[in-house]
Amino acid sequence: MLYSLEGNFLPNIIQKKNYKKSDTLKIRTSSDIIFSHGYNVNEYSLYQFKPGDVVVFDYPNDHPNCEILNRKTLENDLNFVTELNLKINKNVKSDFQFFIENKRFRTKEEKNKIAKEYFDSRKIKFDSVSKTGTISEQIFTLIKTDLDYLQKEASNRNILKNPVNLSMPSGRHLVIKSFESIHQPKLLKSKNNSIIDSRAQLESVINDKEIEDNNRDYLLYQYMNDILLNFSKEDIKKFFELFKTAIHNKTVIKSLSEKYLLAVSNEFSVNDIALSDGTQNKFDLNHLIKTKYSNKIVYVDFWASWCGPCIAEMGASRNLRDAYKDKNVIFIFISIDKDVEKWKIASKKQKLFESGNDFITLNYPNSLFYKEIDLKTIPRYLIYNKKGELIHKNAPNPSNKEIEVEFNKLEK
Repeated sequence: MLYSLEGNFLPNIIQKKNYKKSDTLKIRTSSDIIFSHGYNVNEYSLYQFKPGDVVVFDYPNDHPNCEILNRKTLENDLNFVTELNLKINKNVKSDFQFFIENKRFRTKEEKNKIAKEYFDSRKIKFDSVSKTGTISEQIFTLIKTDLDYLQKEASNRNILKNPVNLSMPSGRHLVIKSFESIHQPKLLKSKNNSIIDSRAQLESVINDKEIEDNNRDYLLYQYMNDILLNFSKEDIKKFFELFKTAIHNKTVIKSLSEKYLLAVSNEFSVNDIALSDGTQNKFDLNHLIKTKYSNKIVYVDFWASWCGPCIAEMGASRNLRDAYKDKNVIFIFISIDKDVEKWKIASKKQKLFESGNDFITLNYPNSLFYKEIDLKTIPRYLIYNKKGELIHKNAPNPSNKEIEVEFNKLEK
């Protein structure tokens, strides 16, 4: 699930906190929001909600069913697309199903035929429902625009020259596709994967003078976001300066700075073990251990929101914390996530914020400390003794009973 404010291209991702009971989410806004709810493998439904709306989703047959409690809506304003997806896609075989049954992949012609039939059938349904008076003009325009964007030929330069509704995922995707059909990305290959050279793409956006302002800002944002995730500190510093100069909507600069804690992270040298609690507060691990955690055994857990093995250890970690809550043992959690929001969501889910010792690193892997302990994979655990000395660079994980042996030895 994700949403954008109407007239704004910044996407806000909503991650479900649990799958066993209801969640409640409050979105503070004075603007309408364009809400995209995915389901199955590649289906989604679009909604337009207003400030003050009380929205309820339930999931009969694992598909979203939407209801607005505080105002009346027309019959097909909310669930028309979901119901249409179920009907149209019921008889369409996925590429995987086709391969299993036919022992071959679909040809380009077969794919084009299926796509044409898919869009034609949806257009007929959209047009017919618009004549019944059961769907509002605003919602019909939203759905129709979404379909138009999905059908557009990406190589048409006029797309970049004219305004596109970038509050919609299909609009954002269309602008990226159009730009990359003209400025074909270079691939950078490594041992494990390939990534787009977003540095070259960002420069191409700046040099292309025929792109409409909002489309340009979105492209700059997208490629700068990729640079922040995938490139070196030197590249980030260089291209963020170019980005700040080129972008028209300066509020986007603040958004990216907050997302990656740029203002804070630039203040540290390679000699620091720079940490943040997710605000503008900044800390050094060595200083914390010598002051706040002096005369304590400190167990450091390096992890990340995307690390499956890290998450798998969190249950054992909670049990270990409970077992030693009245002892002189402190548990510190340090995430190597780059995206602050993803870290915050995962931390809350794992109840790490409650510990008061939950941080995100600001200079991994650039700090000399990470090179000294050879921190290349996670999860990874360290132990400091009561004197503040690092005595175990590769400590047992929380589910290993040896960790209790280590703690008990140090407690004596």
